[in-house]
Amino acid sequence: MDAIFQLCVDTDTGKVHLGGFLNPNVVKIKMLFDKYDEDRSRCLDAEEFRTMLKDIYRSSTDKEIESIAESVCPLGRDQEISFITYIQRFRDIARKHDAIQLAKKRKAREKANLKGLVFTEN
Repeated sequence: MDAIFQLCVDTDTGKVHLGGFLNPNVVKIKMLFDKYDEDRSRCLDAEEFRTMLKDIYRSSTDKEIESIAESVCPLGRDQEISFITYIQRFRDIARKHDAIQLAKKRKAREKANLKGLVFTEN
């Protein structure tokens, strides 16, 4: 609940109003969650979660998706992700993806430097 509170609270007054729950970011996150909750269990199972990640991060490889998914849903567990957990981990998921992308760019830059080339981003 703390995660939802942090998304909805008015930081000036510390109070939560209906407008906070109708905040476009909260609504978008809830819609995204519901889109992939195919069985309407109010939780994402590991497969639903991986499907969501593949759709969000289309340019990522399967290995990268697995790495991100394992940080939230470790292999070998039949863990489901509730909406609260999803909100709490949403920033961690984005950070993990960003770290993977930075590592890919760093590797490409190093490879280009070894060949005497200049690495430029698209």
